[in-house]
Amino acid sequence: MGLQAGQVRVFSPNDVVAIREPQRLSAHEEDFLEVVKLVDQLEESPPKIRICAIQPKQIDPNVHLAMEVQEALPQFTRTISLELWNLRRDFQE
Repeated sequence: MGLQAGQVRVFSPNDVVAIREPQRLSAHEEDFLEVVKLVDQLEESPPKIRICAIQPKQIDPNVHLAMEVQEALPQFTRTISLELWNLRRDFQE
């Protein structure tokens, strides 16, 4: 996302630019954006998709969250709550 580690961002799948080829580690895994595209092509996608994410410090097979990511979790949960509230409001209109 190009942010500092621990920063929270909300975006739509249309905002994402793939910078690598999708990688499947097993037959049971699918790239998330590929699934969103497939659902959209089948005309089964919800009217609005929002993705909430925390910028990682690094991406590796480590099982622990970086301190920056851990410290961002309260803001992350508030952001998700606000996004859900906004989606609910949008569907009620």
